Amino acid sequence: MIKRWYIKNFKSFRDAAPLEMSRINVLAGANSSGKSSIIQSILLLKQTVQYGARSRPIAFNGPLLRLGDFRDVRNRDAVGEPLILGFDLDFSGFSGDRSAPWRRRSGGTFLHQNQTWDSLSLQLTYSHRDELFEADYNVPDPRLSKQSTDLSKVSLSVSMHTESESSDVFMLMEKLGGETGEAEPQRPQLELYNVSLDEDSKLEVSTDKPDAQIRGTLLWHFLPAWTAVSYNRAAKKIIDTIEFIFTERSMLTMISPDVGEERVSPNVIAVVNDWLLERGAEIVTEGGGPITAKRLKNHLKPHLGERNLLNWQRSDEFAGDTGRFRQRLLSVMLKETPPSYDIEFEQPRTIRNATEYLREFLTQGVRYLGPLRDAPRPVYPVEALENPTDVGYRGEHTAAVLDLNGSNIIAYRSPPEPSKQDYAATSTLRHNTLISAVKEWLSYLGVAEDVQTTDAGVFGNQLQVSTDTSGRMDHLTNVGVGVSQVLPLVVTALLAQPGNLLIFEQPELHLHPRVQARLADFFLALALDGKQILLETHSEYLVDRFRLRIAQSDSDTIRPLVNMMFSEKKAGTSTLTPIQISEFGAITNWPKDFFEQSQQDVGQILKAAASKRKHRTTESSH
Repeated sequence: MIKRWYIKNFKSFRDAAPLEMSRINVLAGANSSGKSSIIQSILLLKQTVQYGARSRPIAFNGPLLRLGDFRDVRNRDAVGEPLILGFDLDFSGFSGDRSAPWRRRSGGTFLHQNQTWDSLSLQLTYSHRDELFEADYNVPDPRLSKQSTDLSKVSLSVSMHTESESSDVFMLMEKLGGETGEAEPQRPQLELYNVSLDEDSKLEVSTDKPDAQIRGTLLWHFLPAWTAVSYNRAAKKIIDTIEFIFTERSMLTMISPDVGEERVSPNVIAVVNDWLLERGAEIVTEGGGPITAKRLKNHLKPHLGERNLLNWQRSDEFAGDTGRFRQRLLSVMLKETPPSYDIEFEQPRTIRNATEYLREFLTQGVRYLGPLRDAPRPVYPVEALENPTDVGYRGEHTAAVLDLNGSNIIAYRSPPEPSKQDYAATSTLRHNTLISAVKEWLSYLGVAEDVQTTDAGVFGNQLQVSTDTSGRMDHLTNVGVGVSQVLPLVVTALLAQPGNLLIFEQPELHLHPRVQARLADFFLALALDGKQILLETHSEYLVDRFRLRIAQSDSDTIRPLVNMMFSEKKAGTSTLTPIQISEFGAITNWPKDFFEQSQQDVGQILKAAASKRKHRTTESSH
């Protein structure tokens, strides 16, 4: 899950402290205080990877967001400064779970040699390509705005451990020309960034590459796809030739078979014949045709004895006579061959796995449901689903997703029982079909008792619900709007995997206060199941239910799961204040304007009532 989110110079957030996150994260505050900006900063990265062109480092505009350009997004007081976004992912909560998201790979696993990931960090620095246009902010040039954003720095790191040690892998890419994005135009695309790697990764990409140097990187969106490594191709061919001559055939899987057809120079033949004469062996001559590496190998084979690549890597083999012979041949061949450089594209294994996971996490693991729902319909038309478990950003695919996955078995937490107050201690993990789980939670929330989907063929999917125990089924067009508001949320959340981030904006819209409060219990069930939730809300009923469940928890297991933040804007700059909740559910640092309006109104009601009674008593006494 996301442990920490970094945001700097994004909209109204100027130089904000890292946002510490937990399983349930509640953003509260006045309108236009910056709550939505936090969500937008996350969705911006998702939109870039999921919908943006690979050549673009950021996609400000797309199906999720329409933000304009760089100058619309960067904080107005940060002219000349970069925009920074980033996050830390924490995997510790999944260390014992074989189904943890970074382990589930169709083509393999992210683990290697019993390595387990502890954390993954990504930080991105964006800059405006030409700050001269800042002076003309209100008259942007559309010809330049399309290409006005540069990705000037990328930092990617993974912390991992085995049973015996811990290690860190990192890749730092800094654009040449500095944070203003003024890269040298004559440089090829792959050389726009200076790349730094940890020592193990550097060794991994440079092994078997003489005179290896990291020249740059190729990016897809903001993630490194390949690392460009230059090397002496001529020297590599010579080393391969030596390995071919001195290594058994079974060990030559990484060497091209064409190496054996390479002709050997007279200088090399002279060294070989000197070595053979010293042993009283027959020399090699051109009488049998051209002397190639393959012919030389066959001629030397009886005199070299048992050998393989692993033996030649041992120091005692090199120290022997045969090892010295091998080194002498290598030296002669390298000396008579001029260098010829080439570039190969490599990627350290852990960096490659990290980028693959980040792409998967942002596209599939981050799920967003906006505050407004698609209008209810008797039949929902057939649409191609990008993800068969995603209901869409307005819930428009709910009918199709539920029909497609309704019979699938899922794991979920049961709703609270009225007789049991400590939900964390008494909730049970159940395994049932998705449709059964949806019905159970809709019934607890109080919006529906039954739900059915029907495949209507070319017309799409029909979705009907029963709002009471009579069993009568109605289209969503004939029931209260609360059902269509809640159903997409329940379906997408139950289908989400542990470690996924679920983002909901104002989930309380159109809902009765009791439903809002019980919705908090649903979010707690998701958190207990390992899912992460980010809520933007104005519902004090939802907040108060979280406080109630914290107070009812004897073991104090719910409080660490709930992270409430109050957003406020002063002088155009937004700040987030963490809300401190005691084990008794009390808020110990109640900020001004944090859900205090109702308490103020109640106080005013009591004061007005007392004043009215006093006034009437005074009138009656006269």
